[in-house]
Amino acid sequence: MVALTKSIARFAGPHGVVANTVSPGVIETPMIASWPPEVKERLLGIGTEVVGSSPEQLAARMKSELARLPKLIKDAGIKVE
Repeated sequence: MVALTKSIARFAGPHGVVANTVSPGVIETPMIASWPPEVKERLLGIGTEVVGSSPEQLAARMKSELARLPKLIKDAGIKVE
């Protein structure tokens, strides 16, 4: 997703398009909570951690971040048509 976002930003950026991505990692959901401990340990071994936030908490964080975009766009002088 990050590589795709970078490609979109490079291609569309000169046309005033802002591309963002969110990579939260593994979110604690009922399915993931049921994973055996050894699976979670393997994730830790490769540098991925199951975070305790819920999908709802992630959505709230994303909404908060998106609310900042209009000011960032205005401050950067990006013309939105």
